[in-house]
Amino acid sequence: MSFGRSEHRIFGKVYGTSFHAKHWRSFYCLGVFYLPLSVALHSFIAVSLATNFLSNSVPAIIIYSSIYIPCYCLAMASLYMTTVTDPGAVPLGARPLASCDEKKAQHAEVEMVETTSEAVEDKSLMAQHLDQDNQMSSSREEEDNSELRAKPTVDIPRCEKCDGNYKPPRAHHDKFTGRCIVKLDHYCPFVCNAIGALNHKYFFLFILYTFIVCIAAGILLILRFIRCGYRFGVATQDNWLGLDYDPIPGCKDPSSLVVIATFTLTAWFTLVSTVSLLGQFPVITTGNALVARKKIRQGKAEEKEIGRVRTDFNEMFGGTSNHFALHWLLPMPPLFPEGAKEKILGYKYESYYGEIPGDSHNTLMNISNAECA
Repeated sequence: MSFGRSEHRIFGKVYGTSFHAKHWRSFYCLGVFYLPLSVALHSFIAVSLATNFLSNSVPAIIIYSSIYIPCYCLAMASLYMTTVTDPGAVPLGARPLASCDEKKAQHAEVEMVETTSEAVEDKSLMAQHLDQDNQMSSSREEEDNSELRAKPTVDIPRCEKCDGNYKPPRAHHDKFTGRCIVKLDHYCPFVCNAIGALNHKYFFLFILYTFIVCIAAGILLILRFIRCGYRFGVATQDNWLGLDYDPIPGCKDPSSLVVIATFTLTAWFTLVSTVSLLGQFPVITTGNALVARKKIRQGKAEEKEIGRVRTDFNEMFGGTSNHFALHWLLPMPPLFPEGAKEKILGYKYESYYGEIPGDSHNTLMNISNAECA
């Protein structure tokens, strides 16, 4: 358990947040502690409700089986996906998208010239065109060379904490995982992972379904309190809270630690999930994570630099439009339109690129047409 990049070999597989780890896991100490705690508390409430608050109540059984249990399972599935999914860490050797776009534009220009040349049937006219093109190209080369000498070289942004690796415009360094995360929102110890472009959907669903199960649990508690006639009375040595109830079958002593713990945990989860849920709506509507919104508000960056790159779909949930769809509610990977994922991440990476964080500016920009195809 360490602070920053780490990796551990478990049953022959490498887990961690390092550049070489094949399976993403964060081993930050607080996250390793709070993640099992979060699962344990969720499970405690589920078991406590089933054993102490459902007997002899048909409405309670219906709510528990049709609402609480399905949402509890979806919450746990979303929690698992949030924990094990790479949040959008920039791989070692990632390269800028701009360089690939420039290469494609140059390649398209060459193809256009070749097509135009083939369409010219008269050889004498083609020769004249070529002479004119040569004169124009030579003059353009002189102008371009003069401009290059006049303009300073623009350096590619790099992250010193990531060994000089390329840092996309919307990436921010996360000290807990030791990696640059695209659209970093924050590090959440309760899911033991950073929240970024590729797992933000799971995190939102975890909060959403936690909120729903808390509401369902609150309804079950209210139904039980009404049915059992729980009321405040006179505090005694045996009943130090002063709670009394009618001796109806299935009613538990309201002063028991199980009932008090269930009520307290439900109230706490409801408060935390409500605040967290409200904090996630700006990400859905604006496409900007917490760190990006903070930098824009402080004047450290502009909206056009780190804001959303596509407006025809929701960057958190994926899909083909900004309108709600059923897949938004399922803990499954977000599906983006063709070519949109690279735009969102802000870099291009293939395994054959190799690890080149220490290479020069010219090496990073010199990408072949095959790599950009």
